[in-house]
Amino acid sequence: MERLFVAADGTPYGLVVRLAALTGARQGELLSLRWRHMDWGERRLTVPGTKTAASARVVDLGPTAMELLSRQRTTERAKRLKLGPGANCGKDDATIFTNIVGKPVDAGGLKRTWRRIVRDAAVGHVRCHDLRHASATYLLQAGVPVQVVSERLGHTRTSTTTDFYAHVMPGMGREAALALEKQMVKGAGRLVVVETKRDCLVPNGTRIGALGGIRTPDPRFRRPMLYPLSYERALERKPLRLPLTVRTVARRHAAFVRPT
Repeated sequence: MERLFVAADGTPYGLVVRLAALTGARQGELLSLRWRHMDWGERRLTVPGTKTAASARVVDLGPTAMELLSRQRTTERAKRLKLGPGANCGKDDATIFTNIVGKPVDAGGLKRTWRRIVRDAAVGHVRCHDLRHASATYLLQAGVPVQVVSERLGHTRTSTTTDFYAHVMPGMGREAALALEKQMVKGAGRLVVVETKRDCLVPNGTRIGALGGIRTPDPRFRRPMLYPLSYERALERKPLRLPLTVRTVARRHAAFVRPT
């Protein structure tokens, strides 16, 4: 990775390459960033959703990324003074990355320069988008929760992240086993039975749970039309009996309690 950074630093796209790895943002997202997307006080960057609206997100930045962006802001403001009153560089509504005449950089220029960066770094066939994958891989290998990585990448579902990066996560299962054994020290606590109660919709005259009492109604299904979708087997495919009434369902489960 360091060889890519060094090779990129000799081009106008050095900061783009470094931020791609530090934030995991997509190429289009990086090039569309504007200074108003920066929150200097909270050390955060609002990444606009260029792939889907749901991919818009807030990414926390570390000291290195903050320092790089601070230098870029200074550079852009100096460029505006050099270009004259008509230039927009460094202003809140201007893009973070601009070319020598103060215009937003385009994806085509980055693509052409990237081929030269890869050649100079001698790293083989590596795409610019692979910097995003590298960012996710480093985070997962460092033990960062999948949910956090998924939000940082702008995935709408955590399952997308696990599908893409399952190959780098096998060791996390072993780490989880070791952490569990470390916590379950003999005498460190006790098991108690906890009962929780929630309301759910149940047709009049219908027993709680599936046949044999092996299933408890799901409290999430609070609407009459959703009930048969979940309890078709429990109702033995009989028509839904109306009206529905609210019944309190008790669930019992064990919980580990540490001594106070």
